[in-house]
Amino acid sequence: MKFDAMQRMRRQTRQNLRSNASANAMTQVHWAACITASLSAVQPALAQTPSDVVRGPMTEFANRTHIEGDAEPAQRDQFELITRSRLTVAGFQRALTPGPGGAIVTTNTVAPFHEALSLAATRVDTPIAKDSLDVQFAAFGQVTAGPTEGMPPATWDVSSAFVSQRLGGVTVSLGRQPVTGGAARYRRLDGAVVRGRTDFGLMASAYYGLTVLPRWDQWYGTNSLGDAYEQWSAAPDSIVIPARGENWMGGMSLGWSDERIGTASVSFHHQAENLSIADESLGVSLRLGGWSPVGLVADAIYSLVQRDWSDVRLLLDWALTRSQGNGLGLGVRAELLHTLPAALLSQTSVLSVFSFEQVTELGGEVDLQLPLGMRFGLGGFAQDYGEGEPGARLRATYQFLSGPAERTLVRLVTSRVVLEQNGYVQLRASGAFPIGPRFTAYADVYQYFYDEPIQGHSTSTFAAAHLGYAARQFWNARIGGSASQSPIAALDLQVMAQLNLEWDREVR
Repeated sequence: MKFDAMQRMRRQTRQNLRSNASANAMTQVHWAACITASLSAVQPALAQTPSDVVRGPMTEFANRTHIEGDAEPAQRDQFELITRSRLTVAGFQRALTPGPGGAIVTTNTVAPFHEALSLAATRVDTPIAKDSLDVQFAAFGQVTAGPTEGMPPATWDVSSAFVSQRLGGVTVSLGRQPVTGGAARYRRLDGAVVRGRTDFGLMASAYYGLTVLPRWDQWYGTNSLGDAYEQWSAAPDSIVIPARGENWMGGMSLGWSDERIGTASVSFHHQAENLSIADESLGVSLRLGGWSPVGLVADAIYSLVQRDWSDVRLLLDWALTRSQGNGLGLGVRAELLHTLPAALLSQTSVLSVFSFEQVTELGGEVDLQLPLGMRFGLGGFAQDYGEGEPGARLRATYQFLSGPAERTLVRLVTSRVVLEQNGYVQLRASGAFPIGPRFTAYADVYQYFYDEPIQGHSTSTFAAAHLGYAARQFWNARIGGSASQSPIAALDLQVMAQLNLEWDREVR
């Protein structure tokens, strides 16, 4: 009896040891599965290391448990994050009060430090849909060294801050954002923009919101009017602080697009300023696709306030002989431009009353491409100002590209402009020249020769040059300056240094 009892105790002890070992093994398998899942989520390259190094039964069981388990591992959101920074440091002299005949009475030397920062996240997951949300933020700040003459030494503002949610073929954007194209041209609003597109190319958009007003020291509108500037600016009510609710805009666009046939659209824009109509326009645009041997781009805006066409642009481009690589090519281009500046300005601005009359320009250009990277162009344009004598301008262009990736550029332009009261000849030379794999030098020189002297000066000169350095993919820098002389400035010198940072990566 005593021997049988001892045997039963030994068998029970062995079973307990086996149970404990099994429990420990299951615990290790559980932790191995958790560690494998964590490594595969955080760093997929490391997740394969245990199975490559240790190939035991426990590892295989852990892998099977991770793959074939009832609960699927949670997938983390993967989106793209783009950050850009641009720091610009400049130094120049400015004339605050021009005297008789354009003479500089007072000059100030100022050095503004301007920083622009933007952040964008695309393809962010939301409860509505996967990869459907985009976020964008952009702001700038400026600090000025030197006498500011009553202006704030530092200022900042938010350029854009909005989110865009995609719902199938419809996108809804909320916040401070730009509206571009059509009758709106380029506007910024605090509000909502809705865009949609169908599978057969129909496009529609609508926007509504408050107009983004400048923050520049609460100065709004035009603040100097002729000889009465001192009395007008000293008046208690000279600084107008606009009410946000009295400055708003709204509009819509409807169009159709096909890559082969082309694009056509109509648009409408209405903008109120201080409870008055600042702009109300209709826009029409047309572009032919690849089916036509002649390229056509037409864009026009009709002012409902002025009851006239405020801006019309027409471009016809016909490639008689297409260049194959570095071979021979011949093209003809015709252009029509009609502009009514008073209608493009805000109708509540005094500048819309005193602005010059309409300008209509019609002409064309022949472009010849030759081997060895050479290109010649010759064009002529006639101008009509609505009153007085018409004008004209002729232009001859020579361009040369060479080097690896065509980084070397030389461009020479000669222009002759004839106006009613005066005319001039313009010579321009510009180029880009690589210096090693990372440095590039840029230069641009303008020289004007007037038919009749202006305030005793028969010529004007402007020259600019800068040196760019591309260190890595995520940053580049440049430093440069400009110098000019003209009938209103004996010498104008400016310097500038700029640092650009860009960080783009996928976030998991």
